[in-house]
Amino acid sequence: MSENARMLAFTEKVNLPLFGDVTHFILEAAEASHEQINHLARRCVLFDPEQEPGSIQGKYSFLYLGEMLERYEERCGMPLSDLRAIALALGFTNELLTKEMFVGSQKRDFLEKIKKRAAGDIYLTGALYLLGEDVPTQETALLGMEYTATEDLIFVLSIFHGDFPSTFQHFKPQLLRLMGEGCTIPVLGNLLLFAWFVRQVNPLMKTMRTKDAALFRALCSLQNSFVRPGSHQHDVLLAEGYTPLEIAYLNVLAVHSQIFDGEISALSVVAEKIVVELFRKAIPREEPFSPGIYDQFTSLFCQFQQFHIKCYGVHTLPEALEGHAKIGNAATFMWLSKLMNQASPPFRCFDILDPKWNSLVGLGPEKCESLFRQSLHDGMASEEIKQRIARYDALTGASYVAACCNKYFSMSFHLLVEKDVIDLWELFCSNLDEAGQAKDPQTMECIGTYLKNHFSVWAFRFYEKFFAKYGIQGIDRFFSCNRTRIFSPLVEKRHGYGKADLIITLHRDFLSEKEHRQALSWLQEYFFVAYPGDYMEFTKAVLFDKFAPTLLSVEERRTLFDLLAECGVLNAGERDALKKRYLTPEELQAESDAQARKEREQEQKREADRVQRIREEYAVKLGSFKDVYRFLDGHRYHQKDLLTACTFTADGMDVQLKDAAYTLGCLEIGWFLKICGVLAAQKAMTLESIQKYVQLIKEDTEHDNQD
Repeated sequence: MSENARMLAFTEKVNLPLFGDVTHFILEAAEASHEQINHLARRCVLFDPEQEPGSIQGKYSFLYLGEMLERYEERCGMPLSDLRAIALALGFTNELLTKEMFVGSQKRDFLEKIKKRAAGDIYLTGALYLLGEDVPTQETALLGMEYTATEDLIFVLSIFHGDFPSTFQHFKPQLLRLMGEGCTIPVLGNLLLFAWFVRQVNPLMKTMRTKDAALFRALCSLQNSFVRPGSHQHDVLLAEGYTPLEIAYLNVLAVHSQIFDGEISALSVVAEKIVVELFRKAIPREEPFSPGIYDQFTSLFCQFQQFHIKCYGVHTLPEALEGHAKIGNAATFMWLSKLMNQASPPFRCFDILDPKWNSLVGLGPEKCESLFRQSLHDGMASEEIKQRIARYDALTGASYVAACCNKYFSMSFHLLVEKDVIDLWELFCSNLDEAGQAKDPQTMECIGTYLKNHFSVWAFRFYEKFFAKYGIQGIDRFFSCNRTRIFSPLVEKRHGYGKADLIITLHRDFLSEKEHRQALSWLQEYFFVAYPGDYMEFTKAVLFDKFAPTLLSVEERRTLFDLLAECGVLNAGERDALKKRYLTPEELQAESDAQARKEREQEQKREADRVQRIREEYAVKLGSFKDVYRFLDGHRYHQKDLLTACTFTADGMDVQLKDAAYTLGCLEIGWFLKICGVLAAQKAMTLESIQKYVQLIKEDTEHDNQD
């Protein structure tokens, strides 16, 4: 962070860079220890350990400290702020000064310069106190003064750091005024000053229980917690005149690693919430910040851009700012545009008609155009967009419409067409040379891209004029790159199950019935001329659509159906579906009757074939009763076939027994009885018939013996 952005209150009174250079030079010359440097940082409110010191030899051309004291005024002049800087650098490092740093009376002569200008000057008086010059007089002067400037009182506290508790109690009434409602310094830009004060006061809070210490307790809470809006500490600071932005800014004390020991870890969710709160308050501010403050913000933003722990449900600082930080001024806009995507919600506040954004032209042509493009939206009326384009063109000296006639800005082109800023036909005609050829292929491609993505009223009006002059063949001539998809908003090819089907979505609320017929006519001619191989598929798509057929007469629909039915494009399912739509009730009934007759005839033939098959099988098996039983058993799992087999067996029983002269061996009798059991079970033969056959059968014992 820039030191000037951390102690702005002192910049007009003390030359801080010079103070830092001289102090660091003395520390280096004295070979000060790390502990001595830290002690100086805790003691001196002016000392910034993060400052990059300049070399006394290189920056000021002095070889040693004494030479600087002697000749600085001669070489550089000696404004009061410089005298204070050198004097205070000597005072705060007095215990480190050695006689080797000076030659002769150099130090004494410089002290005399200080004394001559010290009357009524608390900074030079403080320097003399630190240097041990007439200490009681200087102490009385400093402690007895009524201070009107906050930074002056904080400086005096720093002078008496060795007895800070007593000094604090002495100045407590003044501190309550100058650190509260009567504060005379801006909070922003004085982080180091407030940090120093809080660090000194914090140890005293354990013993301060009075009500008048509420302000100091609230300030001290900034270093070790998230002081959220609505909390007691936040309310106290608000009552003392601090703004929400100032409170959030001072709360960064808790995450500033160079200020406090044991500060909140920058990796914690508490630190993340503190930083989010700061930017949510800072970004909407209508007044710009100083460059140094923006430098501070940049450092914090980069440090916390990616959260280590999920905060407010998101992982990044930009996400946490969405919806909570509307940019309030152009300087903040330009600063934040270097850190966040301009498409993010905070940037949507931009309106080129508002003069406060005029300076954003300085972003450069590309960023400025992108920003302006994002600011236009469909919710704007045509005149609103035209006004903004005119303002953009006037500020930038460029033509936004011309920039949009580029294939990369198709969404912007689409908006301008549908807000009547761009007339497709006029743009098309203006892009033709005397020979009728395109001047700018990109403009033609932009028009073609719009047509392939949108079948709008604007596209329809363009087609009316275009096809009237150039016919369907004009598509190849001017829009060859988009030829295959020029009507894709109306006709879609869907793939599945190894084939592609055309789907038509012709209906548009803005078209009349006549205009719908015109659109259908263009489609028909387009497929017939450009894609004759898909013409029958297109015809099928028309017939399957719910809306398109309503544009045709009954005769036209029937003609198309008959054409499709004859050419073999339809599968059985498609054919049946279209028949239900386009055949008359009489035709559907006649076809249903014919189909029923056909099915009956087929069923009769199947039944005759089945019976004949079983008859032939029975004829083969006819012989032994064992074979006949196996014939029956082979059909036991098919009831209908089993009944038929039983019928043939029962009908042939007389013939089979007569052939055997009613004389059977024991085994044959057994097979005969099994057959009778099957026939009885299937009710193919009555018990009376079975008894009759049993009475007629004779046993062939001789045949059994031979067996």
